[in-house]
Amino acid sequence: MIEAVPLKNDCIAFILTKPSGMENGETKVRRGRYRIKGVRKPDSSFLYRFDSFEDVCAFAKEWRYMGEASSLYHLEENYYLSFSFNGVAFDKTYVEAQILEFAYPEKKLTESYLSEHGKKICDGDAIASLLRYFKD
Repeated sequence: MIEAVPLKNDCIAFILTKPSGMENGETKVRRGRYRIKGVRKPDSSFLYRFDSFEDVCAFAKEWRYMGEASSLYHLEENYYLSFSFNGVAFDKTYVEAQILEFAYPEKKLTESYLSEHGKKICDGDAIASLLRYFKD
């Protein structure tokens, strides 16, 4: 059996469990832990947590960068916005200053985790979709 456990810094620990033999009708199980270095997200990718949908909409109305890939997820009571600037020039300090008025940087979860366990609300260009449907 293989178990994947998310760790900090976009790493995953795999827990491998395998039977080592049969004695008296019982299976002996040996557990081993292996740490595999994760692939870090590029600095042009961001994931932020919003407390409410209203905060996400307010941020979308103030956002000045267009054309970036963005996705919006809902998990438990929070909303998560991921976006990346693939080949688009941007000022990281300005981007963070603008979004930190509405959200918190997400350090524990990854977009892969949200994709599997959360509900994807918008994909591809979430900010433009929010502006289209929630103008007021």
